[in-house]
Amino acid sequence: MISTLADIAQVVIAIVSVALAYSAFIYQRKKDMHADNINVEISRRTEQLQWYRELLIHPNVSTIYGLFSDITEISQKFTTPNLTDIQKSEILQEIKNKVAAFRVAFVDLLEVVDVEKRKQSLDVLDTLVDYIGITTLDQGINLSHQPKFEESILQKVSHTRNIFLQIISRFK
Repeated sequence: MISTLADIAQVVIAIVSVALAYSAFIYQRKKDMHADNINVEISRRTEQLQWYRELLIHPNVSTIYGLFSDITEISQKFTTPNLTDIQKSEILQEIKNKVAAFRVAFVDLLEVVDVEKRKQSLDVLDTLVDYIGITTLDQGINLSHQPKFEESILQKVSHTRNIFLQIISRFK
């Protein structure tokens, strides 16, 4: 009888061992599959980011910096003393033309990658142009005074450039 109980105990132990081994195998397999899925997703996102950089950002770096450089250069005209509102409007129109060309050359391409990124970029550029327009037509702001010009226009252009670069450098 003890021998029979020992045999039964060995069978039960063997069944439990097999069940535990099977459970461990299934658990490890699910864990590996989950890790593989995560690795595939990471690889896919890395590849998308690389394409985004290679096809959109790298070829347009000079265009991006060129826009803000052009805005700064054109804005220097606002430092001329005693500009009329018509002259200020003409200078502002130059800036608007540069921004419009930039939209066609670069910002519209962002829609292919991320519609929200394009919208944010347009909002930032529109805000800058509106700000320059309001600031330059404000009779209380003397832009021919260099420190006031730097404070009112150049700092805003620089800040907008940084925000724009943050927008395009973030990738979901």
